[in-house]
Amino acid sequence: MSKKNRSNQKETTEKKDKSPYVYQENKLDFKLNIRERDDLTERQKVILETMTHKDTKCVLIKGPAGCTKSFLAILAMLRLLNDKKVSQAVYFRTAVECAAKSIGFLPSTYEAKIEPYMAVLADKLEELLPKPEINMLLKNEKIKGEIINFQRGLGYASSILILDESQLFTFGELITIITRLGMYSKVFILADPDQNDIGNKSGFNELYDLFNKNVEESAKNGIYSFELTSQDIKRSPFVKYVVELIKRYKKL
Repeated sequence: MSKKNRSNQKETTEKKDKSPYVYQENKLDFKLNIRERDDLTERQKVILETMTHKDTKCVLIKGPAGCTKSFLAILAMLRLLNDKKVSQAVYFRTAVECAAKSIGFLPSTYEAKIEPYMAVLADKLEELLPKPEINMLLKNEKIKGEIINFQRGLGYASSILILDESQLFTFGELITIITRLGMYSKVFILADPDQNDIGNKSGFNELYDLFNKNVEESAKNGIYSFELTSQDIKRSPFVKYVVELIKRYKKL
């Protein structure tokens, strides 16, 4: 090989090696048939666009029940998987029951124990995808559910992390998860502060305020905070009425 050819080969190799090496799972090898909806508010459309933007790293959303927080996060996740922007998605919950009393210990495998906490994920996937595609995503672990307890030391590259019902996370738990974020990954943090079952142990508002008080600096680092209201509720007119009634009652 001539010196000129060796020089050209070296230049080509150097150009290919400019981006950092990151281990990634294989991308999706089939196309998802996502069922879109046309009734989103302008605010919801902005959030969805922000979630899927290439420079976004973290999106925090707070709002009342039924305002599409989980829907938006899971729809954004499916779009990013479909466009091969990420390799996998992990849906996180914390093991806090939505009740004043606990039902106690649930004997069984890890998967069976966490299944009740993954009901929202299953519900939204069924709304957005045909059943055979959901089964393929779960079987190939392109989407999986996790409880946060065993996450220290792990890292997620080219992944979507969804922290649902984050008002039930302590500040330490939230930091544990968002510091798992590797290259080419995003984290979506969703919460309804009015449905807080752990009182002052909740760390969501503290984290939300931390990023929201430094808006420009946060945006430069790909972090965005949004608040939805009762005007964004899509679940039903009944839920919208109840949320607005409770809001008026609390002001009395």
